[in-house]
This record gives sequence, structure tokens and C-alpha cells, in this order.
Amino acid sequence: MHFQPSFAHIDIASIDVADRTYVLGPVEHVYPENELVESIRQYGVLHPPVIKSKKNNYIIVSGRKRTLAAQRITTLKKLPCLVIPPEAPELYAYTLLLEDSISGERMSLIQQADLFQRILQFCHFENALPLLAKLGHKPQKYILDELLSLLSLSKDALMAVHRREILLKTARKMIKMSEADQKVIVQLIHSLRLGSSKQHKLVEYCTELIMRTGLPLNSLLHAFCPVDDPGGNPNVPQQAAALLAWLHKKCYPRTEEAETTFKQFAAQLHLPSNIQLEHSPSFEDDRMTLSVTFKDMNSLQQSLPEIIRISDEDRNDH
Repeated sequence: MHFQPSFAHIDIASIDVADRTYVLGPVEHVYPENELVESIRQYGVLHPPVIKSKKNNYIIVSGRKRTLAAQRITTLKKLPCLVIPPEAPELYAYTLLLEDSISGERMSLIQQADLFQRILQFCHFENALPLLAKLGHKPQKYILDELLSLLSLSKDALMAVHRREILLKTARKMIKMSEADQKVIVQLIHSLRLGSSKQHKLVEYCTELIMRTGLPLNSLLHAFCPVDDPGGNPNVPQQAAALLAWLHKKCYPRTEEAETTFKQFAAQLHLPSNIQLEHSPSFEDDRMTLSVTFKDMNSLQQSLPEIIRISDEDRNDH
């Protein structure tokens, strides 16, 4: 059966804004911006909210912020709305909510996960997959599974992902952590203002140490000594770099030892400034690379025969 919302001017007083049936994600109070209120005062509601009848009033399906903004205008008594027919099933309401979000503020990952969890109560998994494309996802089962798995995060992590403080790549790695460890991670990301790559490194190092030691993250971090700042004001980037370096050393002590040995070896060579020595990535083998910077092509051509001769000797030795 095909359903179509009807357009109507509804008494604002009859819209129950306290009903949060269709609010997605973590519970947060919505406060409309003053700019939105003034826009509605001057031009009216250009994008009607979607509402649904319930007994003697209406509840908001989509457009809560617009409705709250309109309520602040005392001279506005009626609100243009799209009203879902009372016989329409719940799946239709959630489909309209999804469609309405495409032209408005983009849903957070947690809101998207919450929406699909609700949709799956009313339709088969396979029928929900095409709806993923409307939010920019590939319509594949593993994508939907990954999205739904975010709902198993702790309350603190859920809120951080919802507010876009923690990225999807980081959130996926946090799922297997305990609630207490997730809380610590959220606090660190927030206080140290860690971006995408540093968030990923933090969770990777912490996960490795937790699995290796069996200790909670708070206990592991007690041994970390923050960098002293002579001015008394904590340098956030410096503290973040120090923590990540400390965690890396704890995770990969052999790499740290190899790095120290390599630096001592390079210092003993007293190489000139135009020659750089590099070790293999992560010291995976004993190879070393010597790079020489020449001032021009003539200098390179003059030195090249000797470089080739030395290179041939080294190759023959192997």
C-alpha cells in the first residue's frame, strides 16, 4: 500500500515536544539556535516538520529543532507540517525520518545505528540494506553489522562518537574494551585533543598492553609521568606526544632498544650534513640506507662512478 503525508497547518500547542519516541541516539536536549528562531520569525518554516497523530495530539517524527524554534515565537499559533496518515505502519515513519535527514543536518553514526536497529524491528535485514545508500554507505551486510555494533559501546564512548569527537576507525577498535577502559580512552582523547591518526595509535597501543598484561588501563597509566612544563601550563600537543611515545615503548621495547643502538651507531660515524643514514622500517632486518645530497648534477656525475664501485663491492659480498 502506498502512503503519502498530507500537508496541514497544525496548532503548535497540540504538538507534544516532550514525546521523544522518534529521537535517535543518546538523549540530548535540543536547543534551537537564535538564528533559526529569527529565520522562522521572518520567513516562516521553509522545511515543514514531519509529525504523526497520537490520541489527542501529535508527536514529532522529524524536525524537532524547527518545532522548538517555532514555539519560541509567541505570535505563531500554527505550524505547517507534513502529517503521517494514522494507518501508516511504523516502518513508514522511520523511512520518512531517514528521507528528511538527507536534506537536513547529517545524522551521527550513533543516530544512524539507532535508526537501523529500529527499522530492523519492522523489516527483514536484506530489505534494510538499500537504505544504507541514502546515508552514503555501501548497501552491504558487513557495513550494517559494523554500524549496529557501535551500539554496544559504553555510554561515554557512545556520546563521544555521537558528538563526532571519536571517529569510526577508533570506535571499532574500542568495542572489545571494557566499559572502564573505554571511559579512560574517551577522557584521554578529549583532554589531549587527539585527531584521527593519534586516536587510532592510542587505542592500538592500549589494546595491546591490556591484552598482554590483563590489567585495566587506569592501572597501566599510573606509571606514566607527564611532561613537566616550566611555565606551569600544560602543553597539550607535547603531553599527547609524550604519552604516545611512552605507550609505544611499552608495547615495543625491542624496537626502542634497537632505535637507541642505531642512534649511537650513527653518532659515532660523524656523518656530514649532506649524508643521512636510515634503518629498515621497524628494524625488520639489518639493512641500512645511506642517502647523499649533491648540490648539482655535475657533483653527482663526478661521484657516481665511485658510488657504483662501492655498491658493486657490497653486492658481491652478499
